[in-house]
Amino acid sequence: MGAYIHIGLCTKISFSKKHPLEIKKHFQNIDEFKDVIEKEKNLVMAHFDWQEIDEAYIFTLNPELLSPAGLLTFLDDFLSYLHIDTPKEEFEFLYRDFLNKIALATSAQEIIDCAKNRDDYDIRLNRDYESLGHIESKPFFNIDNFQIDYIPLFHQGKAMLEVYNPLFSYIERLIRVKHTQPQASVIKLFLE
Repeated sequence: MGAYIHIGLCTKISFSKKHPLEIKKHFQNIDEFKDVIEKEKNLVMAHFDWQEIDEAYIFTLNPELLSPAGLLTFLDDFLSYLHIDTPKEEFEFLYRDFLNKIALATSAQEIIDCAKNRDDYDIRLNRDYESLGHIESKPFFNIDNFQIDYIPLFHQGKAMLEVYNPLFSYIERLIRVKHTQPQASVIKLFLE
């Protein structure tokens, strides 16, 4: 069965009420757990603010990375490199409305609110469910179904291969090497 490959800007990582108990059981502090997320999910966790709400752990992207001016600088660099062989007219057709909505936003929260509007196809917020486990230093640790919210920047499909993790990690690392803006450190690929 095929699915679409997405490259998305991660905005929030959520661990439900049952997960903090498992995390507290296996990790001495939240920083140790953040190090595992960073290693296993290939995200720079220093760009996320952490909070515990109703016994759930929420990591929210620092609003500076979603400021309209900074985000537009990153997107211009990232998207033009991603579509280096795409004719200018086609590129503008693909991204004009998306980039205009970000340019018109006055805050990071306005970008998130716009993305949450599921009727808007140009900019939207998607959710992926992931697992975290099989860590050598924590053999009995396992978390299923935590959530990653992201704004898709690119989608292509249908992908027919079932195992993409090494490819995804490689592409994520390439993105971080090419793009020096902090937004690049919270880019993740998704198969949906």
